[in-house]
Amino acid sequence: MSIYAKDNGTWVPVGQGDGGVGELPGVGGWATLSNVEGFSDTHEYVDEEGLSWKSWTWTTDVPPVVGSDGRSKEMGSITLADDGLVQVIICGAGGAGFNGYNDGGGSGGGGGVIASVIYLMGEERQVIDVGTGSGKSDTPGGGSSVGPIGIGGGNYRVPGWSGSGFYGSSALGTGWGGGSSGPALGINFSDMTGWGPGTTLNWEKGPEEDPVTYGAGGYYDASYAARGWPGEGGMVFITGGGYKFGQNGTVIVRLPLENTTESTELAREITAEEVAAFQASQQEEEESRNQARGLITEDEDQ
Repeated sequence: MSIYAKDNGTWVPVGQGDGGVGELPGVGGWATLSNVEGFSDTHEYVDEEGLSWKSWTWTTDVPPVVGSDGRSKEMGSITLADDGLVQVIICGAGGAGFNGYNDGGGSGGGGGVIASVIYLMGEERQVIDVGTGSGKSDTPGGGSSVGPIGIGGGNYRVPGWSGSGFYGSSALGTGWGGGSSGPALGINFSDMTGWGPGTTLNWEKGPEEDPVTYGAGGYYDASYAARGWPGEGGMVFITGGGYKFGQNGTVIVRLPLENTTESTELAREITAEEVAAFQASQQEEEESRNQARGLITEDEDQ
């Protein structure tokens, strides 16, 4: 499929690389997919310009919980038949928030987001990692990546940096998390839109579905109902203590449909046993770290 640019409102093929019209000089054109594995969902659609696409989505099988570190976990891969371009949304996980606006609480930063076309080498397995949201202090959300291209998760509450580097707000130790596409917009408790903006796109399912917001900063909601957006920072409520975990990240890869027709696909079916095993390993690592810090005594171990 050609690479297009708009000329007076009309899409036209651009470039004249070694492969002909539709390539960018010195860069090339769209890659051809040969293998994709571990994805949790896939979609085919036609966009507003009449171009046909296919997308794959990777999520992590580890639910975010209070008290857990943000982690990154391999969830699958893609392999390209040749060097070339793929379009991606790479979203890191959100950082934890701390409950209690009146007690110095604050919302976590949103995961960083890369929403772009990237160049990858062909005939190499490009591992896909997805980040898990952080549920404790001083630990960011896990990063997400496609091959060598990745981005980190959001930071813990104030100052609540996002994984893209945007600041959260802070007023007397309290504030909203920064977002993947900008800093937090307000510092006052009455400003319910103070959270940092995320990155809103419809690349996963196409124009017939509502766009999705990735990597938004944490916010305040008296109903205790998290929005559940990918990579969103942990929330803050008005009173009371306790951590609120950030949301997991995600990875989306899409290519022109005609560049995917010869690929081999293997979806991932997540089992309860896999989730339990990973959570147990997390707990063991946490106990080992606590023992190293002298936080668990021999009597407590018995």
